[in-house]
Amino acid sequence: MATVTPTEVLTPLDKRGLRIFKWAAIAASDDCLPVICGQYSDKTVYMYGTFGGNMSFEGSPDPAGTTYVVLTDAQGNAISGKSAAFVEQILEGAYKVRPVAAAGVGAVDAFLILGSTR
Repeated sequence: MATVTPTEVLTPLDKRGLRIFKWAAIAASDDCLPVICGQYSDKTVYMYGTFGGNMSFEGSPDPAGTTYVVLTDAQGNAISGKSAAFVEQILEGAYKVRPVAAAGVGAVDAFLILGSTR
């Protein structure tokens, strides 16, 4: 089990209402550090790579980040049990978000795209 730290992906639109974060090569039972994103109204997650197991995406309203729950997509479906590449818009507003890998996951990259009109 490793700790996976998200890195910010730089783009020409940085800090103008758009930010992108990447967790690279997530494997089974890795501990993914969260991204603080409560100020962004639009949140989308992409995941692709070698699954071999299930991936989920969690959020927390708690600044301390001690309690997380599985987030849902725009249709109200849980963003969990994903075993192949996917993209989902996150329905809830959360202060912190992070991907979670279950047993069998080989190397999945997760991207979080944050957008705001501010």
